[in-house]
Amino acid sequence: MKKENIPLFDQYLSGELSGQAKADFEARLEASEEFRKEFRAFKISVEAMIELQYAQAEAQGQKLKKDADTAGLAHFRKYQAGEMNEEEKQAFEERLKDDQLLAYQYKKYLAESPGQVGIPKIFSVKIILG
Repeated sequence: MKKENIPLFDQYLSGELSGQAKADFEARLEASEEFRKEFRAFKISVEAMIELQYAQAEAQGQKLKKDADTAGLAHFRKYQAGEMNEEEKQAFEERLKDDQLLAYQYKKYLAESPGQVGIPKIFSVKIILG
């Protein structure tokens, strides 16, 4: 692939070429098999890089979610076991009142945890008022 064509290919794919420049590019694609092959190779390379970046971002997102879930479970367990000091306990209970997603996750944790008895008062109030 000729280095001088790379910026042109990039401009075409990103929609930066318009009018006569776009028409000239497309005419060149039609007229030159070598240019067409270079463009296809460039396009395939760009698509592969985009897919790789997407896969990496997806994997990183899954790892962050898993880490957050693990940290959340540890926090839930600590609260249930009464291992939080009074300040931590109050802060956690305030978050449960204010954060519906956290409250849902905690309620789900309680439902899935063996040996848990009932729903804490904080949930009873939230359900009634909610």
